[in-house]
Amino acid sequence: MCLHLVGLSACGGHMARGHTDREMEDELTVIVTPALRQAILTLAARPDVHSISCALVDFGLWRGLFKEQVTRSGTLGLPPQEALCLMGPDSGIPGITGTFCGLEEDDGDLPPVLPDEQGNWAPDRWGGEVHIPYEGVCGGDLVIPPRWLGLPRAVPSKPDSHFEWAPYKRCNLLLLDRDRGALPYAIRSEPVGGWWLYETTFPFRDCNPFHWSPNA
Repeated sequence: MCLHLVGLSACGGHMARGHTDREMEDELTVIVTPALRQAILTLAARPDVHSISCALVDFGLWRGLFKEQVTRSGTLGLPPQEALCLMGPDSGIPGITGTFCGLEEDDGDLPPVLPDEQGNWAPDRWGGEVHIPYEGVCGGDLVIPPRWLGLPRAVPSKPDSHFEWAPYKRCNLLLLDRDRGALPYAIRSEPVGGWWLYETTFPFRDCNPFHWSPNA
């Protein structure tokens, strides 16, 4: 069983790319402490984590995620996104990908990669790859959703059902900056102060959205 997250849209969009300036500012103001960064990278290095959807835009965190991806790619002899699929926020990652303010139409043009506010800049992504969804949030084995994502308490209807967070939004591990309390069929822990991890009690399934179909 995978956890299913409750979100607003899928790995695709409709009218305009990204979200509002205020929503993007919310993600930029999330302080990623060294302890949080290390906790996420420790989860990313787990052998049962093969895809990560992360809304945080911390430059050091993404440098570590790309390092893990490139290392796995070399070890496994697989393309980076097959070795460890990385998916970022729909607003982009400053200093690493183009960023979007939420007003762009789908004209096929991508904005240039510019340094972030601290001057960090890695347009080559250290040899790695990341998928930036057109609008919304991707599922994945490990999901760290944005603050704007609504996460009402969800209760599976039976032991072999999924947590519902949106149709076809799977995850095995869900890391939140707010405590949702105990949830059925999930182990809840606090790997770092102020952040709570929910892990399915069922065997992990492949939650890579590029591998999954509604009939899987």
